[in-house]
Amino acid sequence: MSQRQDPHPPTPIGKSPAAKTDRADDPAGGRTFRSSGPMPRRLSLLGPSATVFVSSMCIMILELVAGRLIARYLGSSLYTWTAVIGVVLLGITIGNYLGGRLADKYAAHRTLALIFLAASASCVTTVVLNNLVARWEFLTYLSWPVRTFAHVTLVFLLPSLLLGMISPVVAKMALECGLATGRTVGSIYAWGAAGSILGTFVAGYYLIAQFGTVQIVWGVAGALLLMALLYQARLWINYLWVAALGGAAVLGLGPWAWARQAGAALALRGAPTSDVVYEDDGEYCHIRVRRQSRQPDIRTFVQDTLIHSWVNMNDPNDLRYFYSQVYAAVTRGLRPPGTPIATLTIGGGGYVFPRYLAAHWPGSRVEVAEIDPAVTRAAIAAFGLSPDAPIRTIQLDGRNYVDELQRRRHGGEPTPVYDFIYEDAINGFTVPYQLTTQEFDKMVAALLAEDGAYLVNVVEIYEHGYFLGALLNTLERTFAHVEVLAAADDRHQLYSWTTFVLVASKRLLPLKEIVHRYGRDTPIWWLDEGQKERLRRQVRRLVLTDNYAPVENLLAPVVRDSAILKHLDGFEQAAAALTAQCRYAQAREEYQNMLDTYPATAVYACNGLAALYGREGLYEKAVTAFRQALTANDQRGGIYDTTYIHLNLGRTLRQMGRREEAEQHLQKAQQGLEHLIQGNPFAVGDIYLLGELKADERQWSAATDYFRGALELKPDNGSIRLGLAGALAAQGRRAEAAQVLREGVQLLSGKAKNEQIAPLRNLLAELEAQQNPTPSPRL
Repeated sequence: MSQRQDPHPPTPIGKSPAAKTDRADDPAGGRTFRSSGPMPRRLSLLGPSATVFVSSMCIMILELVAGRLIARYLGSSLYTWTAVIGVVLLGITIGNYLGGRLADKYAAHRTLALIFLAASASCVTTVVLNNLVARWEFLTYLSWPVRTFAHVTLVFLLPSLLLGMISPVVAKMALECGLATGRTVGSIYAWGAAGSILGTFVAGYYLIAQFGTVQIVWGVAGALLLMALLYQARLWINYLWVAALGGAAVLGLGPWAWARQAGAALALRGAPTSDVVYEDDGEYCHIRVRRQSRQPDIRTFVQDTLIHSWVNMNDPNDLRYFYSQVYAAVTRGLRPPGTPIATLTIGGGGYVFPRYLAAHWPGSRVEVAEIDPAVTRAAIAAFGLSPDAPIRTIQLDGRNYVDELQRRRHGGEPTPVYDFIYEDAINGFTVPYQLTTQEFDKMVAALLAEDGAYLVNVVEIYEHGYFLGALLNTLERTFAHVEVLAAADDRHQLYSWTTFVLVASKRLLPLKEIVHRYGRDTPIWWLDEGQKERLRRQVRRLVLTDNYAPVENLLAPVVRDSAILKHLDGFEQAAAALTAQCRYAQAREEYQNMLDTYPATAVYACNGLAALYGREGLYEKAVTAFRQALTANDQRGGIYDTTYIHLNLGRTLRQMGRREEAEQHLQKAQQGLEHLIQGNPFAVGDIYLLGELKADERQWSAATDYFRGALELKPDNGSIRLGLAGALAAQGRRAEAAQVLREGVQLLSGKAKNEQIAPLRNLLAELEAQQNPTPSPRL
């Protein structure tokens, strides 16, 4: 009896109904495993799910690491993370499209093996390209957002694209398992999302802090290679890459000197430097401590791209940065050392200023709100900060700590009232916006003593001034008095970025007198009301709030210009070196290159050109260049101080015999110098120049007064003593002139300033040899 044909014959062992022969399914002849094999159908999604889980986890780990790697060269800002997220999504998008095309043409297992292999190799190229792209100077001429996007694209687009190709290939493989389409696709998406979530948390909360960023990239490369081996164990190129990856990892991570040298030569790691005494990847930034000199032992604390602190290991009182000198002067003036005070410093850095406070105000409440524990670890390990130091560190964001204090106060708990609150968390162009808003200022004011001060330092270019103006507007909404100051030398470099300090207080404080008294070695440029009003108008009186604080956008012009302006130092240094060699034509070319590179430097570059023409005796060209500098300043709204340009132009015209024109400019120069001295009575250079102007006009009595004033501030300056002696001799006061010179010789001999001693001795000998009681006025 014939058997009836079963419409569902039993499946042979080892095959599912959807299975096909290996070779029919794989044109390349490799083994494939599209079917579930002997596994039940409900288990057939384990392989595809695990694959997409791992690939998605690797993508997110690389994305977080990308932000940290880029920060070493471009800082961490909204632009950085926007570029990283956008480029990774762009890579995934392109990869999804290309992966779908590949899934329809080639066997899944072999395709996945090759993709994982290529993705592993791309991780290594990420390390190499990140080291190389940072050195490409042509990128620095791009605007900051474009430069950031270009850097991230060149480094991270390829691995994102390759990892993005995996999901569609896996989805095609999963669908061939024979399960329902919706369930299959949903599972693949869910496992991919789960991998992304796990990768985000593991990288952010553990891996980066535990292993560092570069090590993670090498680890991801190894994991991707393992996936390639799992999919095609017989593929010979996998084993070739095993050997290559192992050798590259040794050169990229090995601690041996030969590995460091070879790895640096292949761009597998940064150039080896013997000056790095400490390095770490913290939760918030990459940290390096570099030794700048051994005698004395000077070290710098670098967070990502910014040198945050200079630490003199031999002298804790050595405050190198201008803003810390101002902080110290204001603190000394309002609270004399020895008097216990309460202070809060937001941002630890190298703990330079908190240690200064603890040393000079013993028994004080010195608190530091530092969000990154790695910063504190670095200060302890590399700067000798004792864990038992009388400094209380709160490992919180400054805003969180101030919020906590406010909650305690509202809850009736006792909270400190601070004499000073110092903000030191704005790292260059990386601005924690939550510390700049009106809401934060109000909380700070509630914690500040009535006669206390809130001090903030920021980096800006006065010519732009958008962020500085917004910060000024915002502080003035809460505090009755806000002063803005910078180093006096920066007044003449307004095309370049500088550090400004804002001092906010509830009461009117004698800040100018205090800073002049306690910061005499720090000439100050105080912004007058007109300059502050310009800043307010520049930003249209914007007030920063928690809902609207576009700090990156406000600083965008500063970041853009700073990327270009760093090249100007090279032009200026080259011009100075050539001038010292009397190669004036080549020096002029450097100034011209500066002007062509960045037209905003026209005032400075034309002034430099004019000075060179004057050295060569090309006075007409010098006058033309000086006038071009003045015209350039007028075109830029007259924002630069042109006192010295008028002075040099007037002297040049006088030398040419054009006395009427000369007097007009010299009069403007004199008015400018008097204004500068009025703002800063300790501006030695400006006082000396006024003395020279009076001497040129043969107003010997006035010249003597100015020279004496300058000498009181700088008694070891040989040029000032020569000027004073000449003015006294011109009035027949030869004995006084000789005494000034003798005191100078004695003082300078003790300071080993031989180059200044010889002119003093020569003039002294000439005075003693002369019989005429009225010596030449220009001795």
